[in-house]
Amino acid sequence: MKYKALLEGLEVSEVSLSIVLEQNRADSDFYKKKFIETEQKICNMDNAKLSDVASFLIGPFGSSFDTKNYLENGRYRYVRGQDVKPFILREDDNRYVPEADFIRLNKYALRTGDILLSVVGTIGNACIVQEKNLPAIFSCKSTVIRTEKLPSAYILTWLNCIYGKQLLCRRERGAIQKGLNLEDLKSLPVPLLKDNIYSKIEKHISKAIEYSNHSKGLYSETESYLLECLGMTDFAANPDAYNVKTLKESFLETGRFDAEYYLPKYEDYCRLVQSYANGYEPLGDVCNIK
Repeated sequence: MKYKALLEGLEVSEVSLSIVLEQNRADSDFYKKKFIETEQKICNMDNAKLSDVASFLIGPFGSSFDTKNYLENGRYRYVRGQDVKPFILREDDNRYVPEADFIRLNKYALRTGDILLSVVGTIGNACIVQEKNLPAIFSCKSTVIRTEKLPSAYILTWLNCIYGKQLLCRRERGAIQKGLNLEDLKSLPVPLLKDNIYSKIEKHISKAIEYSNHSKGLYSETESYLLECLGMTDFAANPDAYNVKTLKESFLETGRFDAEYYLPKYEDYCRLVQSYANGYEPLGDVCNIK
């Protein structure tokens, strides 16, 4: 009874040694019940390994490109691991590489329809590369999946759905710095469905991307219009990374000791808003904050 009480609430999976040797995995997380049940369900369906329906391209070694050479603007985009989000590539903080580096690393050039999968750090985010994202290369934090026998929209959806995500997480390795290696990725089971289901998924993904791109355009137009109305279109804040404040002007007034709070650019923003001809009010006065 004493030992039963100690085990109460813990999850236990009983796995034969032959399976452990076959999988070459002895870590307990790999044998969580939800992972085993999901994989069994998929393997009981008509399915294929991901390596049977797609090819892979691993990102370049980190030493292949010095991130000190990032460009804030340019033609040739460098897709970092943090840019790979579910379904759609992040576009609000792009980095670029010089043309010479792009040409040198051209074997890692992305193509329209490629699926980028994050394999280091945040595991399992999968997005599709669009024409507007090119030309671009990608980092070692991601792996490219190029579908050959199934539509890329379907593979993208499978990797992002709850069950595909579970099976990706099951295959991660490491403790502090988790990762997905290529051999584990190749073994991922993919359900094989009817052609009409693939077509419907492609249609929905295409429509979703279209709406997303349209909404981003509207947001950009709205921001431009607001800045124009406020007279801030050509505003440029002070780029200095230092400021000089007395104790009375800083901590005793604001209660803040962190240096970034006092950057000159923030003072410029405040002065600009406070000088607006139609006036201004604190956020707490114009809406309820809960």
